[in-house]
Amino acid sequence: MACSWGGFQILGEYYPSCGCANIFEIVNKFISGTNGQAEIFVAFMKNMKPAAVKGLQTHSWEQVAAAYNGSGWRASNPDYAIHLAAYYDQFK
Repeated sequence: MACSWGGFQILGEYYPSCGCANIFEIVNKFISGTNGQAEIFVAFMKNMKPAAVKGLQTHSWEQVAAAYNGSGWRASNPDYAIHLAAYYDQFK
């Protein structure tokens, strides 16, 4: 439960918030592939990071950065919100 899993590095301890009955279910979904990881990420965001979801919906990239990474996100990655905007524009 202390390990971070998948492409989004979600801690195993959050398995209930990801819609899983136990740690084994979340691990199995993560190792099942991209679809399992996406399913876990969507549930995690809806249940644990609703402000980040709102930021995604409104394209408020600084809100996403703060809600997903915490208030100190600028100190560790000052270009995070700029990169989110650029990737959104590139892949929308």
